[in-house]
Amino acid sequence: MNDLGECKIEKFAKIFNDYDYVNFGIKFRTDSLGFIKAIICGYCKNCKNSKYTGKLPFGLTFTDNMTEIENKIGKGIIAMEYGFYGRILQWKVQDLYKVSMEVKLPKDDTENLYIEYMIFSKINKE
Repeated sequence: MNDLGECKIEKFAKIFNDYDYVNFGIKFRTDSLGFIKAIICGYCKNCKNSKYTGKLPFGLTFTDNMTEIENKIGKGIIAMEYGFYGRILQWKVQDLYKVSMEVKLPKDDTENLYIEYMIFSKINKE
C-alpha cells in the first residue's frame, strides 16, 4: 500500500484503526487484530482530501443516480435519515457484502442524488 502515498493513522470507536491515504481518497478500517473491516472511498465535493478516482466494485460509479444504483445492486434501505452529509443508504449484495453510501438526496428526487462516499464491508456470518 506504499504506492498510495501519505498515510494518516487514526483511532475510530476505540477498537478500529483507520489508515487514511489522503492523497488517494481511500481509507482502510482495520479491527484490533489488523484485519480490514471496511474500505471507504471518498468523493465529497468539499473535502480537504483528494477524491477517490479508482474503480468501484459491482460496476458502481460516484456519478450513478438512484435508478442506476438500483439496476446494478438492487434496492437499498435507508439506514440513517440524517448522516454527516445527508442520508445513509445501505445495500446487501450477494448476501456477502454490505455497501453503505452517504448521499445528498432531495426528499422526492432520486435522480439528483450526489454520493459523498461509499463504504464496502464483508457481512459477518455467525
